[in-house]
Amino acid sequence: MTNTLRCLLLAPLLALGSVAAAADLPSFPYSMPAVGPAYPPPPWRYRDCRILVLTLRSDPEVVKRLVPAPLVPNADGVVMMWLGNMHAVDPFELEYLEYGLGVPVEHDGKPGIYCTHLYLDDDTAIAGGREIWGWPKKLAAMTFTVEGNRVTATATRKGVEIIHAEFEGGSDLPIEDLPQHFINFKIIPSVRADAAPDVCQLNDCPMLRRTRSRMDGKATLALRSSAVDALGELPVHEILQARFSIADIELPLGETIHDYLAEPGTDEAGTR
Repeated sequence: MTNTLRCLLLAPLLALGSVAAAADLPSFPYSMPAVGPAYPPPPWRYRDCRILVLTLRSDPEVVKRLVPAPLVPNADGVVMMWLGNMHAVDPFELEYLEYGLGVPVEHDGKPGIYCTHLYLDDDTAIAGGREIWGWPKKLAAMTFTVEGNRVTATATRKGVEIIHAEFEGGSDLPIEDLPQHFINFKIIPSVRADAAPDVCQLNDCPMLRRTRSRMDGKATLALRSSAVDALGELPVHEILQARFSIADIELPLGETIHDYLAEPGTDEAGTR
């Protein structure tokens, strides 16, 4: 009998609280599906990722509505957008495009970036990111073109080009890598009718980065809405900074910093 089949047959015993059955179980697969898991456990390591980061000013009131309590968004309506060609090398080989929006926030006085939107063109990266960390990933048709110092990136959903960014590089910049903490809202609905979610939490997801090269430049960005994406409601008033870099990245596991399902008066959430 295979390990996977034994897990499936013994699962009802676990639900009844059988300690003996639990002790007898082999290791579970790390991720779904049980027959052929979609992705391996972190840390995930990336090499030679090409990433365009745009810092923009939007409407503070719109930005505020995107951020859940107890996070506190910046008062200036500043938003970050990253558009990257990602290349995972360990523990698996995977190349995909990823475009995301994040709001600089504070939690208990500590800075972080709350991720509001995230688009990818690969199902493995989407499944792993959503299920482990709670990254708000959706599938899109995407392009990422680098020609000399020029970068063009697009994402299309439901027949609408929701993201169009163009960058023209200027001068090289000194390399300075600062620790970054991304915060994701992770929710897993219950299979039971009229039940609260099984998981509803904010997760702190640290990202370790080693930049190989970095270039300053000028950029344009257009955001539009599709039938299921409200990006067009986030106005781009001004691009404050545009930088293109080549970097290595490590994405480790993180921690829960706020559990919305914790009983009142208890402290089930971790802190960082």
